[in-house]
Amino acid sequence: MGESARYDRRRLKIGWIRLLAGIGWAVLILQGCIPTAVMVDQVLEARAEDTRTFAGGPDEVYSATLAALRQLSVTVHKTVRDNIGADIDGTWPNGEKLEVRLDQSGDRQTAVRAQLGRYGNREAISQLFAAIAEKLRSRP
Repeated sequence: MGESARYDRRRLKIGWIRLLAGIGWAVLILQGCIPTAVMVDQVLEARAEDTRTFAGGPDEVYSATLAALRQLSVTVHKTVRDNIGADIDGTWPNGEKLEVRLDQSGDRQTAVRAQLGRYGNREAISQLFAAIAEKLRSRP
């Protein structure tokens, strides 16, 4: 075997080693990045939810919430209600998914948790909370 063939084989071997090392480093880097990206996504989703507590039992706040949703032109798809709260799923007028959860948080106190879209829309949720408060104030 000539000197040139041995040199070419050695260069090819070094090239493969570098390629495999690069792939190994890429895998190690991606293993750190993917979980980080997932965690950031989860944090953003958790921050998307907003909560406000209203004076009134679950029945009163539920009725006020439905009235507020109608006022804001929200399409309600599903409601589930029990003696300590309710779940309301709907669509905001711009097409974003809305989730509202009512939980009795004390005597005549009801916490309303709302999330609009995947990452939230605090301005729209503030409008919803203001409309709920208005409906509760205007009740007989």
